[in-house]
Amino acid sequence: MMLPPGLGYVAVGERAVKRLSEGKASGYYNLDLRRWLKSAKDNDVPFTPPLTLMRGQLVALKMMEAQGLENIWARTAKLAAASRAAFSAMGLKLVSQSPSDSVSGAFYPEGIDDKKFRAAVRDKHGLHIAGGQDGRGGTWEGKVFRISHMGYVDAGDTMACLCGIEAELIANGFKVAPGTALSAAAKVLAG
Repeated sequence: MMLPPGLGYVAVGERAVKRLSEGKASGYYNLDLRRWLKSAKDNDVPFTPPLTLMRGQLVALKMMEAQGLENIWARTAKLAAASRAAFSAMGLKLVSQSPSDSVSGAFYPEGIDDKKFRAAVRDKHGLHIAGGQDGRGGTWEGKVFRISHMGYVDAGDTMACLCGIEAELIANGFKVAPGTALSAAAKVLAG
């Protein structure tokens, strides 16, 4: 929700609270729910929490409330559809035939070095794209790149990202007409 990793939420019901009071500590001091439950009675926390993340989460939740979840979901879906249309128009193979709207991924054309490509997109265009990870019974590391559509992302961010990707594909000798990605994405975004 527009934050770096680091927050986790836990909810416990009455039965869980009863079991916690009967059992031993988890062995992990900071993860001992009994300490958290005791502090919660005093509207406190047992340890120093990640305050910057908590404050950031509050701001993000207020933004989400103001926008409305349905509007956020619709925007995310449109950005994802625009990105997939751009990837396909450039001749890239999509990672999934039934993709999530949270992220879009494509396989690199033959001969493109993942780390060099992503570094060039970052250094020349100021954009961060993710690489592949282990998954589906094999590794996609070095074979795919991914872009996110969730969080504080809008159509301008998506178009800039697609432009940077297309420019670096061309710089690496991939045959695609300049403007192909933006044209395909713009058609989706305009619809």
